[in-house]
Amino acid sequence: MAGKSALVVGVTGLVGLGLAEELLAQGWKVWGTSRRGKPNYLPQQVQHISMDLTDSTQMNLVSLGVEVSRVFYCAVVNTVCESHIYVFRRIS
Repeated sequence: MAGKSALVVGVTGLVGLGLAEELLAQGWKVWGTSRRGKPNYLPQQVQHISMDLTDSTQMNLVSLGVEVSRVFYCAVVNTVCESHIYVFRRIS
C-alpha cells in the first residue's frame, strides 16, 4: 500500500481541484481522473488519467500502475451505472 498517496476522481472540477491542491500542499502524491485530457490549470504535480467513469473497461487502475492509500470521489454523476458500482466494490 502506498504511503500518503491519493486518487481524486473528478480532479478537474471545483471540489476535486481544491482537494488536489490541498493534498499537494500537505505533501501527498496525487493522481487525478477526468473525462478529458489534462487541463493547463491542473498543478503539474498531479498525475492525470483520462477515463470515462461510465466505461467499466477503463476502471482497472492497477493496470495503469496506480497505487493509492486514499480515494476521494469528487466527480459529478447524473446516473448510477454498473461501472460506478464496480469502482466502489474495488476500493472497499
